[in-house]
Amino acid sequence: MSDARRRAIALDPDRLGLAIGGLAACTVLVVTLWFHHVGLLESAVRAGVVFVVSYAVAFVLVVIIKRITLTEIAKQREAERERIMNLNKQEGESRQGGSE
Repeated sequence: MSDARRRAIALDPDRLGLAIGGLAACTVLVVTLWFHHVGLLESAVRAGVVFVVSYAVAFVLVVIIKRITLTEIAKQREAERERIMNLNKQEGESRQGGSE
């Protein structure tokens, strides 16, 4: 197999969710404090809510995408195995037919 086929996308839902949630929470914190002049406690609560929601959405989407992708890869591998088995079977039959 070529290197391109052996490469795997190692998406960790926890790390991706943490990164997206942190970025979204920081954005909300800066916007609420800098532009809207909201109090620190209210900004922190808003940022916390945004973090939790963003983390959950990113986590669920990555899990769903990985499940769909791995299912498709498994189907492709199974089809490739069947194709190789059929080729081997035909090759074996042609050898037996040719030797008689």
